[in-house]
Amino acid sequence: MKPDGWVEIGGSKHDKYERADRPDVLIIVPRHKQLSPGVARSIARLAGWIQEVAMAHYVGILDGSGDTWGVRVPDLPGCHGGGDTAEAAITDAISAAREWAEHHNAKGVALPVSLRCVRSSVMAKWMCGRAKRR
Repeated sequence: MKPDGWVEIGGSKHDKYERADRPDVLIIVPRHKQLSPGVARSIARLAGWIQEVAMAHYVGILDGSGDTWGVRVPDLPGCHGGGDTAEAAITDAISAAREWAEHHNAKGVALPVSLRCVRSSVMAKWMCGRAKRR
């Protein structure tokens, strides 16, 4: 980390690093012999060594009974899945969502923001507003 401008600022059970041009980021590294893959990936992402594409999460609405099940994805107009079981319908809807996204990406059409993201964003703004008032 040091060759990339990260400065060790000490620590007790953990090593702590900061960088002058990134005052909002503090990376705290556990002192283990080896980091788990998830922790190593998180540190690398914060340090700016890798960039990952955010994965969108969309809500699917499952309905059916017996051997007829279907899933519709309201945020992706026209995206549906189906199957003989609920699990098969969900798996098919995931496949359909991938195809839907690939088709829209190929045409240069932006993917819609999921309602979940919108709700999270609105909730985050509301929570921030409450915190500032206190």
